[in-house]
Amino acid sequence: KIIYHSNIIANKFDNHITDLKYRNNEIYISTATNGLIIFDTKNRLTKKINKKDGLLSDNCRALFITGDYIWIGHDEGVSILYKRKAKNSFNRN
Repeated sequence: KIIYHSNIIANKFDNHITDLKYRNNEIYISTATNGLIIFDTKNRLTKKINKKDGLLSDNCRALFITGDYIWIGHDEGVSILYKRKAKNSFNRN
């Protein structure tokens, strides 16, 4: 049984999803070409974080979330993102 289905992210960004994690009504999606996307399922808001925002690369391979930090694996190494800072500005869908 499908609990939740959304094509908002697929329609909004051209993505190849490499990993995803769910925490507290938010889906963290790493992509091969667009960095990290955070989707707030409750408020239907998205936030895109990429190389321009400080990631090592837009090619994100893996995610690990612990406490207030998001660890993002790239071919080049690891970016560590403070969750509260990442969620400061969401875009309404």
